[in-house]
Amino acid sequence: MLTAPSMVMTEFVANSEEAVGDSHYFYDQLDENAQKIYDALFEMFSKGLMTDGKSGYDLVEHGAVTEEALANYIGGDRSLADAFAAAKDAFDLDHSEAWYVDSSYLSLRVARTQEGTYTAIVGIEWNKKEKLVERGLQKREKKTNFYR
Repeated sequence: MLTAPSMVMTEFVANSEEAVGDSHYFYDQLDENAQKIYDALFEMFSKGLMTDGKSGYDLVEHGAVTEEALANYIGGDRSLADAFAAAKDAFDLDHSEAWYVDSSYLSLRVARTQEGTYTAIVGIEWNKKEKLVERGLQKREKKTNFYR
């Protein structure tokens, strides 16, 4: 029995401005906490901190997370971990220009300092940083050379 392949019709967007937009479709689906983490991820990407293999980004220092939220996280509250995961997913989906960054290697490290304050560092998992940088830069170089 022969069957015809199924087809899905999509609406064509003729206006390129409307098609590209601000690339924030998935960002708009996030709650406020996840949006702040997403903004931090975007800043990290814009500054090249996702591929250098050494940088960390302090979410408390940059106002993306409060120390109270970190204390709750250390106490067992999963909402920060959920917000971080949602922000990473939304960032990946919204920013195709970051295709060479494997955000699965990004981690969130929460710690309490000797002074009793909290830090939340987003960075590359230290045991995987070499692989991330190597793979990411190889992918970017391969794509760049393809268009030359």
